[in-house]
Amino acid sequence: MARSKQLPVTLNKMWLLTVILLVLGNSVSATHADSIILERFLLSDPPPTQQAPASKTDVPPTPSATAPAALNEAPAPPPVTRTGAPAPAPAPVTAPVSSQTASVAPQAVATKTEGEIITLNMSLRLGDVRSSGMSLDGRSLYVWLTENAVLSEWRDIAARITRDLPFAEAARVQDIAGDTYLIVELSRPLVLLDEAVSIVDVERMSWELTFRERRLADTGSVGLAEILPKGALQKVRVLQQGPLITLEFSGSSEFFAEIYHHDGRDALIVEFPGDSVRAVRRLLPADLPSALGEVIVETSDVGRARLVIPGAPHIDLVDAIASADDTLETSRLSVYLVPDAPVRADLAKGRLDELNLDTSTGLDVLLDGPRDARINAYLLPSPSRFMLDLLGVSVEEAERAIRDFNPDGQYVAGIRFGETQLGSTRIELTLTEAYADAMGTDVIPFRRVLEPNTIALALPEAGRPLPQVDTEPLQLPGRALAEALNLRAPPEVELLGEPAQVIGSIRLDAAFYEDRDHSPMPIVTDRFSLMGSFLKALDSDPSYLAALAEFRINAEALPQARAGLLPTLDFNYQFANIQQDVRASGTLDLGRTRYNSNLASLNLTQPVFRASAFVAVNQARLAVEQAQLAVLVSEQELMVRLATIYLNVLLATDELQLAQSELDAFTGQFELANTRFRAGIADLAEYNDSLSRMTIAEARYIKAENTLDDARLAFKEIVGEEIGILSGFQGDFRAALPFPAAVEPWIDAALEQNLALQTRQLATRIADLQVRRQRADRLPTLDFVATIRRSSDDQTLFSPERQELDAAEASLRLNMPLYGGGRPSSLIREAGARRDRETQLAERERRKSERDVRSAFLGVNASARMLDALREAVRAEQVRLETRLQGFETGVESQVAVLDAYQQYFSVRRDFAQARFDYLINRLSLKQAVGTLTRNDLAELDRLLVN
Repeated sequence: MARSKQLPVTLNKMWLLTVILLVLGNSVSATHADSIILERFLLSDPPPTQQAPASKTDVPPTPSATAPAALNEAPAPPPVTRTGAPAPAPAPVTAPVSSQTASVAPQAVATKTEGEIITLNMSLRLGDVRSSGMSLDGRSLYVWLTENAVLSEWRDIAARITRDLPFAEAARVQDIAGDTYLIVELSRPLVLLDEAVSIVDVERMSWELTFRERRLADTGSVGLAEILPKGALQKVRVLQQGPLITLEFSGSSEFFAEIYHHDGRDALIVEFPGDSVRAVRRLLPADLPSALGEVIVETSDVGRARLVIPGAPHIDLVDAIASADDTLETSRLSVYLVPDAPVRADLAKGRLDELNLDTSTGLDVLLDGPRDARINAYLLPSPSRFMLDLLGVSVEEAERAIRDFNPDGQYVAGIRFGETQLGSTRIELTLTEAYADAMGTDVIPFRRVLEPNTIALALPEAGRPLPQVDTEPLQLPGRALAEALNLRAPPEVELLGEPAQVIGSIRLDAAFYEDRDHSPMPIVTDRFSLMGSFLKALDSDPSYLAALAEFRINAEALPQARAGLLPTLDFNYQFANIQQDVRASGTLDLGRTRYNSNLASLNLTQPVFRASAFVAVNQARLAVEQAQLAVLVSEQELMVRLATIYLNVLLATDELQLAQSELDAFTGQFELANTRFRAGIADLAEYNDSLSRMTIAEARYIKAENTLDDARLAFKEIVGEEIGILSGFQGDFRAALPFPAAVEPWIDAALEQNLALQTRQLATRIADLQVRRQRADRLPTLDFVATIRRSSDDQTLFSPERQELDAAEASLRLNMPLYGGGRPSSLIREAGARRDRETQLAERERRKSERDVRSAFLGVNASARMLDALREAVRAEQVRLETRLQGFETGVESQVAVLDAYQQYFSVRRDFAQARFDYLINRLSLKQAVGTLTRNDLAELDRLLVN
């Protein structure tokens, strides 16, 4: 059975991972406890020295004494380490060492070889060691250390073992899953025969381990396998989250497994020494991910049950984590696999040019460059890591961008990078403990394309408290006066310092976003005019199309009502097979007879008098008229709605351009103030004033960006497609006032012509006719009825001969309702109540129409006058700004005065754009309220725009 060679601390183009769960019973010579040993070889070079968690060692730096108080230095970024070139790591956090313990003599290491028996003797401090164990292949010795162990002394022991022991290739102290181990890599397979512990004094002990070289007969029978009972595996689960495939094996506390790569078969092997092939097959789920290939359960050469995953090398073993629960006496092994691919030289866009972070909405990793590369993004636990595999991209093409990466210390505690099994780039971002614990590891990263060459891989924000840094309040001139005048905000609303906590993101189930293409929406370059958009909306707006469908529905009410006055004609046919048995009769023959009978009839009914049917016809005529008005109302609403949204897009575009200009201006002023402050020319108040205005301008820009996106989506909601360039204004225009300039004539016209009011008045008339219709149902009805009938019988009861008969009948049928159980009276009362309701709704619509006319009329007048005033204000503010800038250059004006001029100028520009929007919308609203809004009015507005 061919296997990869287990190298001491290297794994280039091959990997081996052994997971051992030791359960060693108590013995006289040594005390053993349940332990979990996990040795992980990631990449081609020795892993960096294990660092203590950032939360224990990282202290946020205080602001510089010379820097302004408004600027706190960001936490120092965590180290960027390539696995092959470890950066110097801070000393690990250890338990404090008492003076008594520190006085103990250093540990000694000695070895003795007699034939094939090797003895290792170590003089140790009492309480340093929990337990020990060997790997399955006999090439690794694991010593589980306690929390009281002094790690620096154990590192000295590791160095002496590496230097002095002939059978040891390397030794090191390493943290694994939160515990610390001494790991000795052996030059040849050994078998641990015996352990002996003797107490030297109250502080020291002597620990002797006896080894023998492993023989062929030892495979599978010597060491841990001898003490492990059969049938330890109890459950197998296979989970897939995005590209990450998790194999989870769980069982009793005796569960034991070995994972390695089989060179000869290009397969990943998971061996279960204590379980049978039948048990593993029974526990293995039937629906495995297709990426694993055809998974096989078989018996190894030495009789062990093993799971063979043939996907290697295109399936990479990225990590494995073992855990145990002493209370429940259970253990679990989680194996994490991801797809892999070799480096491709033919990638058109495979180079990683830049690696950035955006933490405004969570943790977004931005990759510039590898657009054509396949990217695996997934989370790994213990510790929580955000993994990025750039499949097809070599490390050389990504190294520069990774080394220039500057992470945010509130999200990322460290970064490493290296190669996958097939040589592609793998980036490992170790998440901070606070962020990872609050977010969890069941999140699938969200991928989207922001720009043609920029890919964002996002994790959600996680609700958590933020570290607080105490800062001294600013002692500014006038502070005492402000406090004396009680100008401060109440304590419950005053914003002091940084936020204390983060609110987590609203999360969506990953089924709705994973494995989908999230490229940005295509840019549509067609120019949309207002009238062209209106014509599109007539064919695509759901509200208008629903009104047309409603009209077609109501239009059918008239033929249905007329049908109540028209004749009805129906044909009936009946066939019967008759059996009769005459048992006693004075005239008929006794016995049984059987014959067929046929009956066909044609019936005509012509209503002569039905009062309710006449009322129903009148109701239907009004309903059709009401539906026609409803279509016109819907068309007018569509005009106003479309024009409002169209102008909203133009207004939002202007707002965004103004916000960008304002941000650029205030950013330039802040940079100038910063330079002046550093040079000692400007004071702290001037610096903070420019900083405050710049950040407010940035917030206003973000709001304007969102407003524009929302306006464009609202436009798409009407026309049903992505919009491109909208025709803007050809230039400024002079606003005109309504004519006549009195509001009363407009109100009179609205009360007579407003379409919504007319629709409501028709509804009142229909409700009144419904009362009359219910009363008419109590009147008698008269119908003319004519019937033609033909029957044929093979025989009759009185004669055995065939009989045929034709008949014709004409009659008048009178129906007089006398008592209906109270239902007719109840229906009349219900119809009367509905009439009263419609009457009140019509009155409400009348009042609303009057208010709409007054509001639109006043709005047109006010916005027209505001346009004239704001036009002059824009000119004046522009001159004022230029004057302030010239004065600042000559030293007459302060920078604060320039900032005030900028702020006032952009504020007036925004007010002018809003007033222009209000004026045009109020014009359309006034025409709509009067009921005279037509397509010509929309065309008139369209002529103001560039086509």
